[in-house]
Amino acid sequence: MNDKKLRIEIDELPPMYNVYLRKHYRQRTQINNYWRWLIFGELKNLDVPFEIPLERYTFSMTRVSTSEPDYDGLVGSGKLISDIFQKLGITKDDKLSNTGVWDCQWRKTRKRKDQKIIIEITPRC
Repeated sequence: MNDKKLRIEIDELPPMYNVYLRKHYRQRTQINNYWRWLIFGELKNLDVPFEIPLERYTFSMTRVSTSEPDYDGLVGSGKLISDIFQKLGITKDDKLSNTGVWDCQWRKTRKRKDQKIIIEITPRC
């Protein structure tokens, strides 16, 4: 079971957490709905390689962008995605005892067209 992982790549970037929090709640709802549809669109074309919902898992995220984020913005932008996986029934809860420490990375790209987010969810015992 540990060798199975769910990996998706989306050719857009979620908002940085500090930018997201400054938005009006209606704008945040629109962002949430937009990203829910993006992730759902990626998931519907994949076979989820494990039983869902996952209770214990590892959450990894790599943000590929032209500018380097600050650490809290990087990790916070993953919270939006983590919550969507929970709402879609892929994961059960994103509390620390279930996910462990998140693996959040950043890679630089020179071209805006190459910006993307890579998410991996791996079951753990």
